[in-house]
Amino acid sequence: MGSKETDKMNGVDSGHSAVPLDSDTEARVEEFRRCGHQMVDFIAEYYRDLARHKYPVLPSVEMGYLTKTEPKHAPQQPCSYEDLMREVDTKILPGVTHWQHPRFFGYFPASSSFPAMLGDMLSMAFNTIGFSWAAAPAATELETVVMDWLAAACDLPSVFVSSGSGGGVIQQTASDSMLVVIMAARHRAVAQTGETDTRQFVAYASDQAHSSIIKEAKCAGVQVRSIKTSREHSYALQPTDLIAQMRKDTQDGLIPIFVCGTIGTTSTTAVDPIQSLAESVRCEFAGLPVWLHVDAAYAGTAALVAECRHHFKGLELWDSFNFNPHKMMMISFDFSALYVQERSALIDLFSVGEECLRNKASESGQVIDYRKWQVPLGRRFRALKLWFAFKLMGTEGLQRHVRRSFALAERFERWVAADDRFDMPTPRLFGLVCLRLKGQPNDAQCALLDGVNGCGFFLVSTKVDDQVVIRVAVGSPQCEAQDIDELWRAFQREADKLVGPSK
Repeated sequence: MGSKETDKMNGVDSGHSAVPLDSDTEARVEEFRRCGHQMVDFIAEYYRDLARHKYPVLPSVEMGYLTKTEPKHAPQQPCSYEDLMREVDTKILPGVTHWQHPRFFGYFPASSSFPAMLGDMLSMAFNTIGFSWAAAPAATELETVVMDWLAAACDLPSVFVSSGSGGGVIQQTASDSMLVVIMAARHRAVAQTGETDTRQFVAYASDQAHSSIIKEAKCAGVQVRSIKTSREHSYALQPTDLIAQMRKDTQDGLIPIFVCGTIGTTSTTAVDPIQSLAESVRCEFAGLPVWLHVDAAYAGTAALVAECRHHFKGLELWDSFNFNPHKMMMISFDFSALYVQERSALIDLFSVGEECLRNKASESGQVIDYRKWQVPLGRRFRALKLWFAFKLMGTEGLQRHVRRSFALAERFERWVAADDRFDMPTPRLFGLVCLRLKGQPNDAQCALLDGVNGCGFFLVSTKVDDQVVIRVAVGSPQCEAQDIDELWRAFQREADKLVGPSK
């Protein structure tokens, strides 16, 4: 480490004497230019190395490895950029889980792209705090533009675009989106029912819905009902079960105010029948202020391709919808797209007067102030990375990535289906394949998972009906067919050890 050869590989010019970045403006600019060029080289080489499998997908460090070696206090004097990058090589890289690795199949993808990175670089350079149009006109208007572009690219209902009463807003994560809409639902329910004891309010979701609904309902002081699903219905929330629970709660004097449907649940990518759910709730509880929200954090990107849009039928019946382009759309974390039919529902809740924020543009009513669509005041210029992605890859480029990821998942699914030792508890949807060894206890499934991960892959498991199920989430832009085939060979080898060869 620290040799000239290593320095060159890491984008470090070891022969250059660094200029302190607190020098005069001209010197700082030139030093940034030099370091910036080297950083781009480092990032480009890093991605090339990922494709070559230079790094293991998982680090092999012990807990506390970095806190034990770093000093207790920040340095009083600066070091050179070259010295810092050597520390990246010796301290940081050994402890990185490589989420962009072609053999990262855990959780859900957190895909990125060079266009999105470039947009983020520019965002950090401008460093605008876009809480209002007056504070950041370009950031505000570009957000409106790209969110409408995204809605059109995904063929979302027209009720979610800015030309009407609705629109889209960029939140940090799906959890932030969930908090915003459940708070808006509570606010509307208080206004319409006159009930101020929010403990009487109830939110509903399936037992497969993301845990954020429980967390955000706690923040809002609202009860939650997690409704049981079954393998018979591919773990999708059934309207009859939802309505039965809502009826019981109203008979007990409680007030249903929020229903969360999911397109692509975390464990198994189950898809709730959103049209029949909405129709049932609207018919049965027309007199109640029930906010209907669709969480498609992972699978929402699938709406980019026409062959997946049937899953989104009936979306126009829902008050809000969110998904995360930072999962499968190659828009670097963090970026959650939230769409609402009535933006006034958010503005009424989050508008708080501060004299220093008053300005003629806001008071004219002709501009959007996105601080009124979210919990925080400040917000990053996130629209730039989506704009760069659309401009430099085009909608067709994004669609190709989605289709390619789904095709790779289908390739793995075919391998699994052809082996009589394995069971797929749920059908493959989108880019996720769920599997387990037939007739084997949970310990065997865990052993299989550990064995496969020990072969240079990273996967995680979930539990469905108390059974351990292994998840294979495909979506890395770096993943190739050979990575899928190698993954399957690892499954076969480990299964051979546990249950013997396939018949």
